[in-house]
Amino acid sequence: LASDARFSYPIHYSELFQDRYVCLARSGHPVEGKQLSVDEFLSYPHLVMRRQSGGTMGVVEQALSAMNRTRRIAISVSSLLSVPEILACTDMLMTTTDRIALRLQRHAGLSVHPHPRALGEFRYAQLWHQRSDGSPSHRWLRQAVALCAQLPPWDEPARGMKGGDAARGFRPQRGVDFPCGFFLGVEPDSLCQGQ
Repeated sequence: LASDARFSYPIHYSELFQDRYVCLARSGHPVEGKQLSVDEFLSYPHLVMRRQSGGTMGVVEQALSAMNRTRRIAISVSSLLSVPEILACTDMLMTTTDRIALRLQRHAGLSVHPHPRALGEFRYAQLWHQRSDGSPSHRWLRQAVALCAQLPPWDEPARGMKGGDAARGFRPQRGVDFPCGFFLGVEPDSLCQGQ
């Protein structure tokens, strides 16, 4: 999976979905119900996810750098698992994608707000090499990922399904829910329960 990248032969790709950046905060946060300005955004501490590439210039830092501004990063986490609890009991803000924010919102009293900077929309795509293009199993996987990407991020997986069902030969069909969060980088709650 990749976002906003350009590829050419022998790499094939198909767009999965578009997303945008939003601001995530606890319910009852002082920014709730307001049009969040850049100055107000910068007046609060921020929670960020560590970049896997190790780089320090994320999309927010790039936008703020163009304005000769910086934000105060109070905490950096390596996993989304701790985010709901941290945000729910602090006045920190987090910039994340709309799909992830909607998923995290369910786990704690969080609210999603428009981001004060126009950070633009971006596209997620799945990529594969030409040598895998005709493979039936690879084609099945691409179709499963594409089906998952079409579902709203807040959909629940099929009731009673365990995480291993897909690995045991579950065949997705259009209109049938199944654990899609795995493919999109956010594990659905039901995959963790009762195991």
